[in-house]
Amino acid sequence: MVKEDLETKFKDPQDPFRLVFVCAMWLTGFDAPCCHTMYVDKPMAGHNLMQAIARVNQVFAGKDGGLVVDYIGIAAEVNKVLAANERPITSPSAHGRRRSRCPGGCVFRW
Repeated sequence: MVKEDLETKFKDPQDPFRLVFVCAMWLTGFDAPCCHTMYVDKPMAGHNLMQAIARVNQVFAGKDGGLVVDYIGIAAEVNKVLAANERPITSPSAHGRRRSRCPGGCVFRW
């Protein structure tokens, strides 16, 4: 088995390594601006939820925005955390907005 630096590979937009299943460690404090989609299947709230959203809400060349696909129905928590952290919009990445509703979950686009 060859040991690889998966974090470095994932952060490199030229590397073909594009899909990661994360339990917790890369949800907060992980900086990969090229990352554009997150699939949520675990409860999150407050600061941890805001940090997770921030993973896909970073400016990157050629990236129109981030996408959070919610499989468990965290829409109420997203609305709470966004309301608590609302600031004047200063850049395209500074404010999230709900794009659509769907039963049992939502798709959010930033």
